[in-house]
Amino acid sequence: MEFAERLVVFPSTNRAGKSTLIARLAAEGVAVHADDLLPLTPDDEGMSLGISPRLRLPLPETAGATLTRFVMENQGAADGRYKYLELAAPLLAPFGESCPIGAFVLLERQIHRAAELLAAPRGLAFSTSFGKILFGREARLPCSPGSGR
Repeated sequence: MEFAERLVVFPSTNRAGKSTLIARLAAEGVAVHADDLLPLTPDDEGMSLGISPRLRLPLPETAGATLTRFVMENQGAADGRYKYLELAAPLLAPFGESCPIGAFVLLERQIHRAAELLAAPRGLAFSTSFGKILFGREARLPCSPGSGR
C-alpha cells in the first residue's frame, strides 16, 4: 500500500487479515502494489506485479458498509471461497512500478479485541513474520538488534 510515495508492507502469516485490510485501504483510495507477494528490485524497492487482491469469502461480519460496497463495485473473478477485486490505476499499481519501502506493519489477528497500533523493535519483522513465512518457524538472526553481535 502506498502512502506519501512510500510502501507500507504488511508481512504476516495466513488469515491475519492482510487482504481485507488492503481492500479496505483501497476503498479509501490508497494504491495497491501487492497482496500476497511483493518482489524487491535490486535497489530494495517494492515492485508491483499488477495483480489485484484476492479476498476470502464470506467477508468478515465486521467488514462494514464501505468495504462491502467497494467489493461489490469492484468484483472480479470469484468462486465460493475467494473473490478477486478488479482494480485499475490509480488503485492498482501497474506491473513493474516500483516504490521505496517506508515501513513494515505486522498484523496479529485477535478475535474480539479492539485493534491497536504498537511500536516494535526493528528486527522483529524479520525474526517473527518473515521467519515463519520463509522457514515455517521463527528465525533467529545472528545480527538482529539486541543480540549483542
